[in-house]
Amino acid sequence: MKKTSVASILPALILAGFTSNVSGAGFAIAEQSVKGLGTAFSGGAASADDASTVWYNPAGMTQFSGTHVSQAIHGIFPNAEFKNNGSTNHPAFGGAPLSGPNFDGGKDAIVPNFYLTHKINETIYVGLGMNAPFGLVTDHDKDWVGRYHALRSDVATVNINPSIAFKITDKFSIGYGVSVQYIDVKLSNAVDMSGTCLGLASAGVVPAANCAATGLTSPGSLATDSEARVEGDDWSWGFNIGVMFEPMEGTRLGAHYRSKIGHEVTGAAEFFHTHPGASAFAGGLALAGSPLLSNQEITAALDLPESISVSAYHEFNPKWSVQGDVTWMKWKRFDELRIDFVGNRPDAVTPEEWESTYRYALGTTYKMNNKMSFRGGVAFDETPIPNKELRTPRIADEDRIWVAIGGSYSLSDSTSIDVGYTHIFVKDPEIDYSAGPHANPEPGSLPESRLIGEYDASVDIISVQLNMEF
Repeated sequence: MKKTSVASILPALILAGFTSNVSGAGFAIAEQSVKGLGTAFSGGAASADDASTVWYNPAGMTQFSGTHVSQAIHGIFPNAEFKNNGSTNHPAFGGAPLSGPNFDGGKDAIVPNFYLTHKINETIYVGLGMNAPFGLVTDHDKDWVGRYHALRSDVATVNINPSIAFKITDKFSIGYGVSVQYIDVKLSNAVDMSGTCLGLASAGVVPAANCAATGLTSPGSLATDSEARVEGDDWSWGFNIGVMFEPMEGTRLGAHYRSKIGHEVTGAAEFFHTHPGASAFAGGLALAGSPLLSNQEITAALDLPESISVSAYHEFNPKWSVQGDVTWMKWKRFDELRIDFVGNRPDAVTPEEWESTYRYALGTTYKMNNKMSFRGGVAFDETPIPNKELRTPRIADEDRIWVAIGGSYSLSDSTSIDVGYTHIFVKDPEIDYSAGPHANPEPGSLPESRLIGEYDASVDIISVQLNMEF
């Protein structure tokens, strides 16, 4: 097999793991409705119980008269405490333990969404949704043990989704929507400048004396670390389509498809050198014509996955109803993350090899009276990450179980408020990740630093929503 040199893998070593955990599997944000949160999102494509049906299934807009507005705020409070289980530096440089403390990289977040539906006539209904369907924020201390794999990961999306629905018959409706989506990505990690210098020297790229002259002789040393940052954004678009069938009063079946959205993120990669020797070394490489440590423009293709949901809703009587949902997401599209440098520097490629996932949910609602109702639900959410060798601290994701409760109160005939709470039990994610072009390098290639450990992870969500009818 071809032997990999230090120089050829350096771009991936510096920017490895640049992917984007919030509350849904992968980096999807499930929180798009507070009524939905209270039932663990168990009937989205069929329940049509507020204006958020614009997102879950626009065909559900035909269930409403007049104009309906739903405005929600979701507080997401993740916990992801990392325990180091023997992480090591490059074996080529002694394989010393990686220095630095453990860290809770979870970052609290506030996620808003807004939906509006309007009945034009007995056949045509329109709506508008504004939300954040994908996102992530983790922020680690600059000295934590996994700093060469991730410092800050900040991925944000804004989705604008106008929709239209047609009531074909009294029992069957169809809805369409277009999504215009903005994505903004900010990612950073530490760069082991001592290891970089010694590695380049062993490959004959720079004289070995350069490392001694600049003081870059201690791989894994916080004192000589630098920082790499990638930032970029993009606008793109997709579509969604849904159908709803009501075989009998109080029973609804729904199906909804949301397309992938392909982003071509453009921006820049920058390096920040605080150690004088690291700055001098990087400057010398740049002056010598090497693009390895110089700032430059980048592009990165990122396909956000399509999904299919099938849901059912049934009212047993005026007080009790039950609903269920199965949702599939094609996370298999996230096969690798490739950062293409506009200059002549080699691409930085991080294999992901994600798998498509299913989410299963079941919930119930109890209407106590005309003013108050209560709901609850459970769900099982699969992780797309296939194993611990492909799991990174940017997305410490694993299978999760949702337990949810919620309630609604009518303030008047036209105004109501919803509240919801969910606790997500996350199976402890294990990591055995190497910072390089692949977690399992070819025989004879450069041994890579490894982050080995596990997370104690969970998520709490508290949400409130105001609904108005005109």
